[in-house]
Amino acid sequence: AIMDRGIKDLNIISNNTSVKGKGIGKLVHAGAIKHITCSHIGNNVETVEKVVNGEINVTFCPQGTLCERMRAGGAGIGGVVGGTMWNVHYALDVFINRWANKIAESGDAKKMWMPNMIGGCGIGFLCRFIPAVIVLSAINLGTNAGIAIPGWFTTGISAFGSMMAALGMGIILSFLVKKGVHWAIFLGGFVLVTYFGMSTMAVAVIAAIVAVIYYYVISKREEVA
Repeated sequence: AIMDRGIKDLNIISNNTSVKGKGIGKLVHAGAIKHITCSHIGNNVETVEKVVNGEINVTFCPQGTLCERMRAGGAGIGGVVGGTMWNVHYALDVFINRWANKIAESGDAKKMWMPNMIGGCGIGFLCRFIPAVIVLSAINLGTNAGIAIPGWFTTGISAFGSMMAALGMGIILSFLVKKGVHWAIFLGGFVLVTYFGMSTMAVAVIAAIVAVIYYYVISKREEVA
């Protein structure tokens, strides 16, 4: 449709420029592209020639960063801030939960309100409500905050949020995985979800069944001993 309408001076965002005569390569051959943002040129020799001759301007961007910038652009500033603060809250909750666990182990029930109020209420308020109010206020005031904020900032804050999620997961694993067999169980669940397409609920049911069988076998061994 673009070729038939003779549209020119396109700004394209893509992983690469395909090959000559296929996909984006057709637009390259037709001279319809003015600027392209991509992670690499690909195998399209015609694109290289047009870039060298100054017919096409190109901005290279690492593939992971390119994907994140596209996601952030589609989600808008609200989606970027919301997702980031959710991951920050998730990571901080891990520390709060460990604090609560230590209080529970000590048997001092009078102190249980502290992690609940600080973690569940205080951190939840700071990480979710306040950023939401800021974004909504900016939109309502007509400041067009989503466009005014530069791409490097939205990319950076999204990457920071992803790091917080990874940090939280790492801390959880260090808390739960104490023996070699625990790593085997974790990797087994990962394989079932990733490579066999099973839902996490199905894996949880299988894990519960295995846990019951394991408990039953261990109990029988102790009775025999």
